[in-house]
Amino acid sequence: VRAEELMQETFLKTWDYVQGGGEVREYKAFLYRILNNLIIDEYRKKKSSSLDEILENDSEYQSVLEEAAKVKEASKERKTKISENQMFKNITEQMKEKRLEIKDNKEALSQELVDYYRESGKMEIEDENGNTKRLKFSVRLVS
Repeated sequence: VRAEELMQETFLKTWDYVQGGGEVREYKAFLYRILNNLIIDEYRKKKSSSLDEILENDSEYQSVLEEAAKVKEASKERKTKISENQMFKNITEQMKEKRLEIKDNKEALSQELVDYYRESGKMEIEDENGNTKRLKFSVRLVS
């Protein structure tokens, strides 16, 4: 029965193609190609649904799925509990403050280096250990 349906679908697709302005030079080859593609599609559908059916009836697989769902839910609950903890909130706030402080320090250091270059005209600076560092400037537009 399914073979007859595939043949009927093949002829319908061919008809639609020709009615849509498509040109067919070799009908036998054209029909063969369409039918072959439909059979491949049919095989792919059965293959994927068969795997789903197998896994659906596999009690071990189902128990693994259930266990994974429990672990996921427990993890979500722990994350919520931690995020509500005052110590966690304090640490998070301190981290935000430190990030802002680092950003401000980077901007201040950049400005100091620009001022150093303007005053000295030098593209090198010596650190406290006597190592020479080269200045490298980057440009960005700000509004």
